Amino acid sequence: MKSYRDISKIINKNDYSITHSSIRNYTLKIIKKFAKKILNNQNIKYSNNQLTKICKSTHFQNTIGELIKSMPIEPSPASLDTLLARRRQSLEDFCKERNLKNLEQVIEFLKQNSIEVPNNIEQKLKETKILNVPKKEQESNLDKKHSSRKTKSVKIGSSRI
Repeated sequence: MKSYRDISKIINKNDYSITHSSIRNYTLKIIKKFAKKILNNQNIKYSNNQLTKICKSTHFQNTIGELIKSMPIEPSPASLDTLLARRRQSLEDFCKERNLKNLEQVIEFLKQNSIEVPNNIEQKLKETKILNVPKKEQESNLDKKHSSRKTKSVKIGSSRI
């Protein structure tokens, strides 16, 4: 079994910031909900102190953990927007921090980390200047577009239009 510090280290490695004491508090809060349901279903009366004592019991915590592990539930992928909001970070900073320089690298990173790839990811990256092409390349691309465009001329009288 992992300690709250171990869990905190794992979560912090995955780009979330949380302390071991917060992990403990959240865990106890959730376990308290389980305990209340179980005690109420069994029609067992309890005080708040008794409930807290039950929840802090490692035996009870391990039992709840085993119950959860046995449930066949697939985790849903996180969304990129949720991840950025939690980290209070822009998409541009997110990409720079991970040295992601193009659309393929961003999509690959998101998939590897089970993060849902938004439909408008390309547009979002263009807005952040991650996918922007240098101006010289843009100008040469524009010249190519205009030079390859075929135009029709119409003869009216002696002049061409």
